[in-house]
Amino acid sequence: MKRLFLLILFFTLLSCGVKLEPVVTSDVTLDKEKNALLSTKENITVTVQIAPQSYSFYGMEDTFAIFYVTIENGRDKEIYINPEDFVLFDDKMHQVNVIKVEDVAKIVEQNLFYLIPYPYIGYYSESLNYYEGRYLYNPSAPHIYPVSPREIYLDALPWGKIMPKAHVKGKIYFKKRVSEAKALELRALQRNNNYLFRFNFQVK
Repeated sequence: MKRLFLLILFFTLLSCGVKLEPVVTSDVTLDKEKNALLSTKENITVTVQIAPQSYSFYGMEDTFAIFYVTIENGRDKEIYINPEDFVLFDDKMHQVNVIKVEDVAKIVEQNLFYLIPYPYIGYYSESLNYYEGRYLYNPSAPHIYPVSPREIYLDALPWGKIMPKAHVKGKIYFKKRVSEAKALELRALQRNNNYLFRFNFQVK
């Protein structure tokens, strides 16, 4: 019953958060089925979708802006992407850069350390230095909760080379309190001190 209550509370909190709505512009179209923005320039197609936050982000719904990005290389030669190819601006032109996936994992890991209740995951005892299950609970020992948000690494957009006619996809993370903005603009693929793509979202 307690677990059911926590799950209901979790999804309730998610549904009460702010929402991002994609904005169609002159060179950006909307894939209504996926609710994703799509643009093609210089034989490169970029699709940007608002990524729902997973259980790992419980209690941190207004801490990160997360986008699921697909990059298709339609050229006859390889292209390269790196974190500097993406930057996020709000309506006040406050700039936020991509946060490294390992830094996201550390923040989330520390957050889950305090939020997830003991009976569902077990714990490590500092004094005994080995894993104890729920039936070996020792209330006098200091506990460290072992949390590993592996999906953050598995779902991340891979940086580096994209071969001709190939594509890559994954999530990019920005440490941004979305509720403090009225609009967001994601700029993608840096070219000669500018960005080839611009994707806009309204904050609701």
